Amino acid sequence: MSRREFFAATAGLVGGGLAAGCGSGPSSPSPAPDGKAVLVVGAGMAGLSAARSLADAGWPVRVIEARDRIGGRVYTDRGWGTPLEMGASWIHGTTDNPAMELAQKARAQLAPTDYYGWAKLAVDPRLPPLAYDPQTWRAFVKRARGRVEDGSLGAAVDAAASRAELADSDRAQLAFYLTSEIENEYAAGVDQLSATTFDRGDYAGGDQDVITNGYDALPRLLAEGLQIQLRTPVTAIARRDNSVVVRAGDRSFEGPGAIVTVPLGVLKSGAIAFDPPLPDEHRNAVQALGFGVLSKSYFRFARRTWDVENAFYQYLGSEPGAWTQWFTLPSGAGPIVLAFNAGERGRWAESAAPGDLIASSLPIARQLFGGDVAAVDVRTSNWTVDPYALGSYSFHAPGSGLGDRLYLAGEAVGVNNPATVTGAIVSGRNAAGQLMHRLSG
Repeated sequence: MSRREFFAATAGLVGGGLAAGCGSGPSSPSPAPDGKAVLVVGAGMAGLSAARSLADAGWPVRVIEARDRIGGRVYTDRGWGTPLEMGASWIHGTTDNPAMELAQKARAQLAPTDYYGWAKLAVDPRLPPLAYDPQTWRAFVKRARGRVEDGSLGAAVDAAASRAELADSDRAQLAFYLTSEIENEYAAGVDQLSATTFDRGDYAGGDQDVITNGYDALPRLLAEGLQIQLRTPVTAIARRDNSVVVRAGDRSFEGPGAIVTVPLGVLKSGAIAFDPPLPDEHRNAVQALGFGVLSKSYFRFARRTWDVENAFYQYLGSEPGAWTQWFTLPSGAGPIVLAFNAGERGRWAESAAPGDLIASSLPIARQLFGGDVAAVDVRTSNWTVDPYALGSYSFHAPGSGLGDRLYLAGEAVGVNNPATVTGAIVSGRNAAGQLMHRLSG
């Protein structure tokens, strides 16, 4: 099943222009003769992958990172004494996947998951008995999309539901399908997603694995031996005749070229000024692409009442709402479950007080995990209010077409494996290859 399509090409900002194209250059061209460090803006997976490629080829490189840590939207919280992934959790496809290769080198512990199935599906008792089959609603959505040429997925599906005169129980099943398989997958509400192109793109094959001992092992491995400047938010990037100048407050860094890997949300905010400005097609792509939110709320219960670990528990309500999809952590982590919310529900979850999260979620948690479960604590991601992210990952909104291209590296870059760690790694490596080829040419 295809997932997302994001529209961008990888390139480094070099000298007086943009190095365009998607193919990488020579694997190890000679470094520039002046010996100045190539600049990489951002120490997430794309930036670290680019820097690692440059360093392994013998090029001097300096990574400039706004945060006080590396990893970007790979962030493992160990505040409860066990790894909680506030950002990336999965390796999407274990076959011919550079993220998988990196995980093996980092000795990450992997667990396969039934990514499109569930260990339990609880149904709102107010609904009549039903036999939910996602294939039915997948076909329904496909037919609805086939009748439109543009606009949002939500509008297309609403029109189809009206034509079909769906019963209330069928509308509940459709809403559950849209939330669990589309909104939570693409980090946006169906009214924000393009009806025609939201799910374009191919992904690596194989299992869908989670890392159970800390995804942060991957950025740590990439960062070994690199020169990384933390706590240095970049505010401006200027291209000169033979160099690029990166400004961070009252500090400046100059190099023969630069690779910019900041999240799309930061680009959309205008927090970084480009001189000269990015070309019109790049600015248009930045504005046209959506940048959504998938909140992750970890609940610690008084005791463990479920049997299946690394599995989805889902709730089909009579009305669309939050807390539809949950995921159980390994038994060694203790009585902890993870709940997802996307789009506006995700924005609410990331800004709500802990007590409000518990009060809102507990009735559904008791349908899934037993009537006597009690939440003792909650930790939630905060990507929407993080000034160095301003969202979780990109999505294809109505009005952004197949020709949109961003000449920058990151998770929003590339048609295949978009919005994943794999996509970030590949885009960073490609950008490094292009930049080395340009500077050594």
